[in-house]
Amino acid sequence: MSMKKMIRFGMGMVLLSMLGLSSCKKEVIYTYEVNDVDVSQPGAAKPNVKSDLEVLSIAYSDLFGSTIPADKLEALALTYQSFGDKRLVLDMVILNFLNDPNVVIPTDGAMRGGMLKLLSTRATANFTCVNLRHLNVGLLAI
Repeated sequence: MSMKKMIRFGMGMVLLSMLGLSSCKKEVIYTYEVNDVDVSQPGAAKPNVKSDLEVLSIAYSDLFGSTIPADKLEALALTYQSFGDKRLVLDMVILNFLNDPNVVIPTDGAMRGGMLKLLSTRATANFTCVNLRHLNVGLLAI
């Protein structure tokens, strides 16, 4: 081999060894410490959660000022049970209640002007509806 070829070969070997040494590095592993976080909602574990049909019954009595008739509640229960997405059905039924022309919704001025009267009226109506509903359930069980 000629001297020129040996120099080229030597330079090539040096270049390859430099590339090999510079490209092979130990992988750096970064470790991050993460604090544990509780992701539960406050108040999510309520002891006495109302069923969706109870919510519908209460919404009806709040909006119409009277208890829901038994046949209407039975039809709503059947509709509710026939759908898979329960929250959607609940939202649609309440939206239907709100669109009814017989619904009693006080004006904004009436609510703001007589806040204590509005709250006491609603509390009395809810208390009466709850007592009547329990009475009706008790009579049906007998």
